[in-house]
Amino acid sequence: MLAADGRSGTGCDATRDSAPCSGYVARERLSRALTAGCAKRLTLVAAPAGYGKTSLVAAWCAQCYAHPTAWLSLEWTENDPILLARYLVRALGRPGAGSVSEPEPDGAPAMASMRALVTDLAEAFTETVLVLDDYDIVREPECHALVRFLLDHAPSSLHIIVCARADPALAIGSLRAAGQLAELRAHDLRMSEDEAAALLSEREGLCLDCEALADLVAHTEGWASGLCLSASWMRAAGAARRPADRFGGDIRHVVDYLSEVVLDRLADEDRDFLLCTSIVDRLSQPLCDAIVGRPSGAALDRLERSNTFLIALDERRGYYRYHRMFRETLRSELARRHSCDVAPLHRRASAWYRAEGLASEAIEHAADPSSSSSAGSSSPSGVNRSPDGRHPTSPQGPRCGRASTCCAARSPIAASRRRSSWRLRRCTSRPRLADSCGSPPSRTSVSTCISRGIRRPRGRC
Repeated sequence: MLAADGRSGTGCDATRDSAPCSGYVARERLSRALTAGCAKRLTLVAAPAGYGKTSLVAAWCAQCYAHPTAWLSLEWTENDPILLARYLVRALGRPGAGSVSEPEPDGAPAMASMRALVTDLAEAFTETVLVLDDYDIVREPECHALVRFLLDHAPSSLHIIVCARADPALAIGSLRAAGQLAELRAHDLRMSEDEAAALLSEREGLCLDCEALADLVAHTEGWASGLCLSASWMRAAGAARRPADRFGGDIRHVVDYLSEVVLDRLADEDRDFLLCTSIVDRLSQPLCDAIVGRPSGAALDRLERSNTFLIALDERRGYYRYHRMFRETLRSELARRHSCDVAPLHRRASAWYRAEGLASEAIEHAADPSSSSSAGSSSPSGVNRSPDGRHPTSPQGPRCGRASTCCAARSPIAASRRRSSWRLRRCTSRPRLADSCGSPPSRTSVSTCISRGIRRPRGRC
């Protein structure tokens, strides 16, 4: 059910006491952006979970906006246009305005109540802000139509703020083209070092030196929940020196949070796609096609639009990357849930890089500690593949022990900081480098193979 005012879902007030939560850090630059956005029809605050969208708008309503505020917090239970229209009338209609009646299940349609509400708002012409929080929950087209009607026909005295993880179906492109849309995105909501220092001090009483704070902000990419989780973890672990060296997305605090608010809410297909493609640092559609073995364009577009910590690297949406901590969580969960599948994924990625002439990336995935053989090589002796080619098996069952151990021991943070030396050490210890490498190569032969683009050597490496 769509509930209004306050997170209890038990009622609705035309004005809401939007006191910021305990430990909230004032963010003047964002408050100024919200104030400036009131000159337009809609302000969209859209970012992944944990970026502080609700806290920001609540603090702005309480501290910076002097006019009435109507706040609707939306719930999962049901998308019902009758209920939504009823709450909008209660929140925005003037007390005793006889022309506005709440819609009834067997009475006039919800849109009729919206028309009467717009007329009442035009007569009153009182500066008002309507906040629709957690709007990404709304799926029913008729509910979207009610809000679009308000955007199109309500007087300029009404400004609407939508807080959501994904872009809502509210003709965002048309509003942007008409100059009637103000936007705050994830890159706007990222915390600066000064804001992060204030947050850590307010929440946990932590005071980090400049270098440690810079490392932590860079690693969390200013993600507010990541900073809060790091503060709790450091307080519990007593690890206040250089926290970014030890805190990451594979820490249980972060895994639990991202599993609850992101992974567990996704369809199985999307969750598996995220896990499988997390093995690479930069994504493109052709590369993802090769890794998952099916067209991936629709999945990339859907996950990017839903703000699932997938970041487009160019305006044409040709390349993407995952938020650093989210990628670390995905890799940790991939090793835990699907350790048997990790080596084949790396082999597919290595084969694609090799075909594209990207020798360094191909070697990295061919020599990945979770891979049991180099790219393009056949299965080791005694290992058979299941019909789908995904699960290496033996007469004794799945051969996933080595993959599981190596993946669990792999540190995404350490790997990214020791990549060059790590590649060489792994390449020299592998039984094979390319298809016909019959013996462990030396460091000199590894450099030779790299310079040749991992072409099939005629003799031994």
